Amino acid sequence: MPSSRSTRAVLGEELGQPPDRRDDLDRAGGRAGTLAPPGLRDLLGPRSAVVSLGSIGAERRGGACGAAKAALAAWSAGLSAELGPSGVTVNVVSPGYIAGTDFFQGAMTGARHELLVGETHDKRPGSPEDVAELVFFLASPGARHITGQTIHINGGAFTTR
Repeated sequence: MPSSRSTRAVLGEELGQPPDRRDDLDRAGGRAGTLAPPGLRDLLGPRSAVVSLGSIGAERRGGACGAAKAALAAWSAGLSAELGPSGVTVNVVSPGYIAGTDFFQGAMTGARHELLVGETHDKRPGSPEDVAELVFFLASPGARHITGQTIHINGGAFTTR
């Protein structure tokens, strides 16, 4: 279970921006066309961290959503190069199967659950807390030299070299 601090960081409460500024950042992130959408640089200072959520679907069986998540990873790598000199890190957290969410909208069957868990090396589904802890770490001082990366959190169901 993540600490309440981890959860607050994922929700943006400890990222140093009042709620109305976080809303601006959310809206800015929804625009495409440039690497740094208008206003984004104004919201990010040195030592800021941009963490986007990707998906294992970007690597396999993802359809249109997977294609969009793959594009997010490419965009984030370019944004990292653009914002890195200002002290901003940019990364993507790419979860695999995370139990306890409504991602499958009630369509998760026991057989599908067993198949997805069986693909992992640790033989368990991920949890929202697993993802929250990784996002919290990437936003922490301990991750200042990690940037431009897609970090897979899927128990080994998809590995990289």
